[in-house]
Amino acid sequence: MTEYGKEFVKAFTEENVSAVSFTDLDAAGVAIAAGAGRGIPRIGVTDEMLEYFELNRNDVDEEYTPTKSQITRVKKLVQKYELGLKHNFTGIRKYEDEETGEWIEEPYSNYRDYKYVYDELEYILGPNHDGRHARRIEINSVKAKLKTKLGLEKYKEKFWSYVEKKLLEFSPTRDYSRIISPMPNLELHKPDPIRRFNQYIDNYVVSITNDERIKIRKELSDVNGFLNVKDKQRETEARLGKIVSEDKHLKEIANALEIFMNEKGFDK
Repeated sequence: MTEYGKEFVKAFTEENVSAVSFTDLDAAGVAIAAGAGRGIPRIGVTDEMLEYFELNRNDVDEEYTPTKSQITRVKKLVQKYELGLKHNFTGIRKYEDEETGEWIEEPYSNYRDYKYVYDELEYILGPNHDGRHARRIEINSVKAKLKTKLGLEKYKEKFWSYVEKKLLEFSPTRDYSRIISPMPNLELHKPDPIRRFNQYIDNYVVSITNDERIKIRKELSDVNGFLNVKDKQRETEARLGKIVSEDKHLKEIANALEIFMNEKGFDK
């Protein structure tokens, strides 16, 4: 997995976002899924998927040649699974990373995740585990077969029903408060006089600050060197805010509102 991908995985994990890896059944696919980490389950090509779509492996698989680095990566995953078996998936493994030289501690229980790699070793690396006569199943091959078998619309429905099924298995609940606000903009639901009054104030503020905003825009459009953006933003707000806070008409409106609220008891 690339560093960019690892950063995404880290962000997903830290923010408790549900995510999965969706990979081919080949050396590259299992390496990508393993690199995603324990918090990102794999729902790529499996016998379960093929059975769901009523397909056989020989309907969609093909021979391929994995790269040397892919072969090495798969063998390392299998070695980890075998180590886990040897230690009954209990205890902690401490070892020095060959690439970074860092000392790493991993629970042997984590290595259970690589059972599917162990089970598919001869398939994805070939009988001699050297890449010769290796076979793979790509997701696109499965999708193409389904399109031919079911037609475009039924294929979409069938394919995404499987994805949804697996997502619900791995993560039955989800936090929609991230994207659906419990406090939407209710401006349009306010009584019309209030909306018209608020609009009047907004338009008036725009009109009295217009000349100063034009000056600021000109200043910012041709700056020698660099600015401290936060300081400049504070300065800009102060310049425009001074116009608003000292405006005579706005003060008159504010005084009238104050009297009205006091009379009606709205200030309590």
